[in-house]
Amino acid sequence: MSLKRHRVLLYALIALSLLPLGITTLSASALLQMLHLPRTVIADAPDTQLIQIEAQDHIALKAAWVESPTFAGSCVLSLHGAGGWRGRSQRFLPWLLPAGYSVLAPDLRAQGESGGDTITYGLLEQYDAIAWTVWLRGHGCTKIYGMGESLGASVLIMAAGLHPEEHVFEAIVAECPFADLLEAAEQRAGGLFPLPSTFAGPLAAMAVAGGNLYVRVTEGLNFNEASPIRSIAKLHTPVLLIHGLADTRTPPSHSQELAAANPAHTQLWLVPGAKHVGAYTTAPSEFRDRVLNFFRQ
Repeated sequence: MSLKRHRVLLYALIALSLLPLGITTLSASALLQMLHLPRTVIADAPDTQLIQIEAQDHIALKAAWVESPTFAGSCVLSLHGAGGWRGRSQRFLPWLLPAGYSVLAPDLRAQGESGGDTITYGLLEQYDAIAWTVWLRGHGCTKIYGMGESLGASVLIMAAGLHPEEHVFEAIVAECPFADLLEAAEQRAGGLFPLPSTFAGPLAAMAVAGGNLYVRVTEGLNFNEASPIRSIAKLHTPVLLIHGLADTRTPPSHSQELAAANPAHTQLWLVPGAKHVGAYTTAPSEFRDRVLNFFRQ
């Protein structure tokens, strides 16, 4: 073999040996950005009361509370997605409040006006959700319903799974949840590699595994535990899963997997043409009717 070919082979071996390191570095950087998203803060709706509680790790959590004029003990805990804010629930107030549901809409930790520096994708947010239900029960809520989108939907399922025997929620409406965080991350990462799926899939898996290991060491977060599908399997709480068929961020297969994990206590509504958390925009009347009928059941 010529010297030139030796050099080419050597360079190729070096490149292959450095590939995992490069992919891990890029994925770790991307994951760290996901943990620290820019905050969105927008003024609350009129007649909103600002509520603050302390999380188990002593950070301040804030929420907007709007009481129904016909309040008789039914309350909705509404959780937004990553990069969102508590005001996302305001679009539901015109039909939740007249139906007798008071609404508590928190800013998830490290988002909006809540404290904390790190979004943990359900690992700590599930305990925050339980803390909010304690506040609700202390303020006259005898029936608590969960309503969440994207990350918020996944958090509600995980929170209900912490104490499945206690029926923390009467029912949960979950739009576009992830079934497993690392599975969702691999799907998104795969789209970043301009390669056939045969090659993009393994590279994405390598990237997510490396990034997850890095975040576990540096941030102390084990995203292997961010898996709503393990929580929903043991629930007796009714869950309405809503997912847009045009969702390219978190594919509808995630809600299908969740429904299949507990068919006795889940309902699945797949919305044609709806993008990520776009079901209400795509079919507002049907969304309203399905949610209210599900809660009334």
